[in-house]
Amino acid sequence: MSHALARTNTALWWIACLLVCVLYLVTVPRLWQCEGVDEIEYLGLAHSMARGYGYTLYGEPYVYYPPLFPALLSTVMRWNVAAWRWMYAANALLGLVGLVVGATWLRRFGRLGVWAGWASLFAYYAWSFSTRYLLSEPLFFALSVSMIILVWQVLERNRCSIPEGFLIGVGALLCAMTRFGAVALLGG
Repeated sequence: MSHALARTNTALWWIACLLVCVLYLVTVPRLWQCEGVDEIEYLGLAHSMARGYGYTLYGEPYVYYPPLFPALLSTVMRWNVAAWRWMYAANALLGLVGLVVGATWLRRFGRLGVWAGWASLFAYYAWSFSTRYLLSEPLFFALSVSMIILVWQVLERNRCSIPEGFLIGVGALLCAMTRFGAVALLGG
């Protein structure tokens, strides 16, 4: 009986994840709806990179934001097909990857972890900016969750292989290239 219930609960979990993802992607804006300076600067940097002007803003070298997120936006801009819709969708997908991977991982920690997974799955949309603004938080979230899970696995085994160590280093570097606050990860 409990095995069938566990299977149903797992099926219910993945159905809920799918429905949340569909809802999330359906609500992605079709047009630019900027309401903040950060988004304007990310888009300006992406535009400069897409046009071959390097990491500049209004013709001047830029050092305030790390380059990974604007570089990804510039890739979408180069495709030049409904760029706004695709940039918002790509940003939402990054957040969804972090959400589903992280919330699913939480479920491995017993009953409390299962509740935390459900709470995470349904609370993310309310506070996430990734359907409303083009900000680097969803990319940082997906990268951070992935690195936390990998480091947790290494610490659980108390052994780190060379490929895992390389992935952790590259992941921490990518996090730092997304949000400067991640530089603390490199010290760990």
